Amino acid sequence: MDQNRLTEVETRYSYLERVVDELSHVVHEQQRTIDGLSRRLKRLESLATESTEQTPEPLPHEKPPHY
Repeated sequence: MDQNRLTEVETRYSYLERVVDELSHVVHEQQRTIDGLSRRLKRLESLATESTEQTPEPLPHEKPPHY
């Protein structure tokens, strides 16, 4: 391989290495965001389940269901 070709390959390799590092960082941040959102969703689901399990008292202005 001539010197110019070797230099070109090294330059491309360095560029690709930097891009892979940047993408790795982006994926890591996305995973942290997904994990946080998953925790929040689970909390919301449990709150929704708890609120539907409680028997709500009928409001005074509502007609009973048999009307």
